[in-house]
Amino acid sequence: MKTAALIFGMAAVATALPVPAQAPASNTETLGRQLADLLDPADKIVADSGRIFREIMEETAPQEPKFASIARKRPKEFESVLDAGQSAEAAILRREYPAGQRRIAAMFDRKLSIADLNALLAHFRSPLGRKLIAQGYSSIDREGMENPARFGLDRFFTRKERQQMAAFAKTSAARDFEAANLERHKIRIGWAQSLKSEIERDGNAGMDAALAQYNAHSGSAR
Repeated sequence: MKTAALIFGMAAVATALPVPAQAPASNTETLGRQLADLLDPADKIVADSGRIFREIMEETAPQEPKFASIARKRPKEFESVLDAGQSAEAAILRREYPAGQRRIAAMFDRKLSIADLNALLAHFRSPLGRKLIAQGYSSIDREGMENPARFGLDRFFTRKERQQMAAFAKTSAARDFEAANLERHKIRIGWAQSLKSEIERDGNAGMDAALAQYNAHSGSAR
């Protein structure tokens, strides 16, 4: 199973994301965790990676002899087999999500000041910030915020939103976040790699079990 890209899908989710309630905080540890959870909600991580898992397996699984027949002759049952693999993947991601978030939060604590964290939380809790997260642009750099047309992003934002992004790009919080965000993605990639073999094992096991159940049911129905 090809799983290198399964952990993170950074594309947009179809619906608006819930925004965690703003809890009062006086230290960077609490603020760092709030920012980490705001940028990468568990539901988004699972949904995005699940979509990628589905796309990959819909393409590759039918090429495997054990899945070829059911994929060709029983597409609805094949969807159930994919569901089983995707459920196994989601269970691992949800179980390991807190550990990954703690690493990112700790990094934010080290690299960002309390003033930066408060400014970033306010930015990403705003309507514009929620839109950036929902559409997969929470990692946009300052150059992209100042000149979204250069990267083909201007069509996604209103004139007012583009003005807000340009103004935020000039802040120290945006500057410091740009550097911290690179580290955030390095941590996320390392987290993904650490789970790769487990997802491959359990995802395959889930699909194999569902296939065996289908084959047993088909055999008894003859």
